[in-house]
Amino acid sequence: MIENRTSNELMITGIHKIVRHPLYTGTFIFIWGLLVIFPVASLLIADAIITIYTLIGLRFEEMKLEKEFGEAYRLYKQKVPMLMPKLIR
Repeated sequence: MIENRTSNELMITGIHKIVRHPLYTGTFIFIWGLLVIFPVASLLIADAIITIYTLIGLRFEEMKLEKEFGEAYRLYKQKVPMLMPKLIR
């Protein structure tokens, strides 16, 4: 049976304590890592386009999340980086 959740709550556990958007971080590591393995111009262009498109989309996603979760998300944004984890705590 599929559970249908009616209320959303801000989840800041697990990897979300380190970065706000871990799927995008993983995607960037993967696509730019491929460029290291296969250094071709077409992959460089594709990676650049994907990165720019995703960063623009992230801005809109962040605005949506702020509307949905309000002050809780603003506090979360202050504490946790968007894509790159802090190396020193």
